[in-house]
Amino acid sequence: DPLVTGAGMADLEAAVQADVAVSPVSTSFGALPIRNGSAQTRTVAVTNLSGSAISVPVSVTGSAAFGASPSSLNIAAGSTVNVTVRFTPASAVAGDNSAVLRLGSVAHSVLYAFTK
Repeated sequence: DPLVTGAGMADLEAAVQADVAVSPVSTSFGALPIRNGSAQTRTVAVTNLSGSAISVPVSVTGSAAFGASPSSLNIAAGSTVNVTVRFTPASAVAGDNSAVLRLGSVAHSVLYAFTK
């Protein structure tokens, strides 16, 4: 989906009025052996840009080989919290694997791994 991965048109108004910032906006786990059962983890930082505390649900859509924790975030105004995203090669299909880390309806981050 070009709008999810960033190849589409930018919504400038939504960007200026965003309640949260996500860093990085995409996360690659690189190329991994498919039979390696060890889960790989990465950290995604989520910053509250609003003037008040917010609660944001966390979910992952796409390949079942990806997951995230915690399942929700409570972020004080101006604060940053981390989400741990994981990729389990043993649960993946051979080749390209992708998913989207969704932070409610306010932000997302693209996840990618290649298994061989």
